[in-house]
Amino acid sequence: MVTMIMDGDDALNKLEFDFFLKGNTSLDAVEAKKPADFISDNGWKDMQKLETLGESWTGIIDNFTKNKKAWKEWYDLESPEQSEIPCGYTEKLSKFQVLLLMRVLRPDRVVNAIKNFIIEKMND
Repeated sequence: MVTMIMDGDDALNKLEFDFFLKGNTSLDAVEAKKPADFISDNGWKDMQKLETLGESWTGIIDNFTKNKKAWKEWYDLESPEQSEIPCGYTEKLSKFQVLLLMRVLRPDRVVNAIKNFIIEKMND
């Protein structure tokens, strides 16, 4: 319902929404070597697609690769969806875009992140 309202308000990026629902649907193998063991193979494949989704995502792979320690610390948090995202991404990303990042790096926390997103959107 929230995404339908956002769509009606022209506040929903359809490419990002499609990515959130499906991830990287390409059948091509990822050529770039995964820079960290803590990210899953699917997460790494999804990150390749994420970087192509617009200006907010430009350089995310380079940033992740250069700042693995900060990303690992965030990744290891019990509730990363309630914490600051490394390297200024909390300010750089919209609340919906945070869901995409959560889908890529911590899919186990997506449900909680969605709850937070809905609560915040309904309070706007």
